[in-house]
Amino acid sequence: MSSGLSQNVVVLHDGDRFKVYTDFTRELVGEAARADEAIQGAVDALAGLGGVATLGRGIFPLTQPVRLADNVHLRGSSRGTRLRVTPENREGVGLICSTVQGARISDLSITGGNAEASVAGIVVEDAMNCQVRDVFAAGFGQYGIWVRNNSFLCEVSGSTLAGNRRANLYMVDMDMGRYGDFVPNLVSNCIIYGGGKGIECSKTIVLNIVGCAVYQTGDVAYHLHSRSNSVAVTGCRSFQIIGPAVLVEDTHELNLTGNIFCWHTDHGVIIRDCFWGTISGNNVIDSGSYNTGAKNFTEKMADAGADAPNMNGIRLEGARGFNVTGNTIFNWSVCPPMRDGIHEDADSFNNTITGNNVNYYEEEAVHAEGKDTEVRNNVGYGDRAYDGMSTEFMQTFRPDLTARFIEEQMA
Repeated sequence: MSSGLSQNVVVLHDGDRFKVYTDFTRELVGEAARADEAIQGAVDALAGLGGVATLGRGIFPLTQPVRLADNVHLRGSSRGTRLRVTPENREGVGLICSTVQGARISDLSITGGNAEASVAGIVVEDAMNCQVRDVFAAGFGQYGIWVRNNSFLCEVSGSTLAGNRRANLYMVDMDMGRYGDFVPNLVSNCIIYGGGKGIECSKTIVLNIVGCAVYQTGDVAYHLHSRSNSVAVTGCRSFQIIGPAVLVEDTHELNLTGNIFCWHTDHGVIIRDCFWGTISGNNVIDSGSYNTGAKNFTEKMADAGADAPNMNGIRLEGARGFNVTGNTIFNWSVCPPMRDGIHEDADSFNNTITGNNVNYYEEEAVHAEGKDTEVRNNVGYGDRAYDGMSTEFMQTFRPDLTARFIEEQMA
């Protein structure tokens, strides 16, 4: 940058070339035939002190990953900036924040073309205080965003993740790091739909998941496992899920508060081999819904799912030291009744199940087999749903329409 000014840079698609300019004097400082080379050059030009590399409108094929540098903000021009991981990209990854601090990715679209070899749109690895914001990541064979290997004080927020096959957001091995152990991370205000799981956490300790919505995933909406301890899920929603809304396994210190989990084909919330947790103030709705993929309210309840088992709203398996309090657990009459509103097995103990309101079930509002569990002040009415709707036709949802919508956005 010969002008002497400390400037940021802009990367523009110009015909068959990708050109890098300074953002104020518009001095040409680099160009390449490949988008990833031009973007990497822009990032490298800002390394050290840091700065902003802005990508203009257009399609930017990534034949190899672009690696962020310390304190560099890579931002696009909203979804007008379309990064595409190509089959030539051997790592199958678009953008990588590895062992960097203060990096940020925002305001762009990154897609994998639904190719099995496309691994992830964005990888955040062993990174410090990095942010992914307002990104659309779709169509990857594994993950839209993959946060891993002791990244800490990092944030994924305001992003839309769609149609990523294994999990839309995957966080793994986040417990110890260079600047201390069990340092927090944050996921907030994300919209997730289609694909495999919504948000999956494995060995991810001290995480807040706030204000996220998961829609029509083909597997569990929120899956915490393998000692993903001290995770709070608050103010979130799931809707029309194939599988359970929430599955928590071998994970302790859980807080599940103030969420709406609605319309899922399995149990609503499953807690398995966990201790110390609070499940409070949630709505758990339409657990065990049948779904044939037909148009809504066109199939009769009597003709579909007759052999399918009835599910529970909240299910405790080997749970110890849980407070299940103040939840409203119910099914509408356009889906089958639950078996039990809350079911606790004999391997559980020392839980409190209090002040819950349960409607439309076949057996019990609360079925508790655990040792020294306290059950009191729960209200249940199982005979019929309060809504008063006809029970002739059942509600169904259309994952094929969501898949088509995702394809159209990636086009």
